[in-house]
Amino acid sequence: PGFPLPEATLVLQVDDERAARETLDELAGLARTFLGLAEPTTTSVEGAEVVEVPVSEFVSLYYGVFDGKLVLTTSLDGIRDLREGRGTLTEDEAFRAALEEAGVPDETVGFAYVDLGEAIPLVLDLLGFAGDEVPAVVRDNLEPLESLVAYGDAEDDVLRFSAFLGVE
Repeated sequence: PGFPLPEATLVLQVDDERAARETLDELAGLARTFLGLAEPTTTSVEGAEVVEVPVSEFVSLYYGVFDGKLVLTTSLDGIRDLREGRGTLTEDEAFRAALEEAGVPDETVGFAYVDLGEAIPLVLDLLGFAGDEVPAVVRDNLEPLESLVAYGDAEDDVLRFSAFLGVE
């Protein structure tokens, strides 16, 4: 949840924190130049240095690199929760069930998860706020969707990508 946008957080494992931070700083500079964004500011969240990149009057992106992780999020709560070890996906029953149903192995090269049961109504509400009416048939067709899980795994020289759509 979140307002005006839901929290979305990307966490990547990195081997070189300094190089990852430099890359993010460079990307933020390019975005600022090409999109005319405001100057980024730096703050501290639970002891981690975090950069805020204002995207609009109401929306910012935040990034930081700490504990071997690169974190990009739409909410400081995403970083705060990660630093404090609470509110993680592994605590979420729907997440665990979706990964199990999708057959995600213990080790992946990366994965993505969307709780469609929560995300779809939010997107439909946002469309309503924008003045776009969503036809009832679309709402009805989206209602049974529960989750989307995508992951990659590698064996020898073969990289496989799999996706699983959970439907009620």
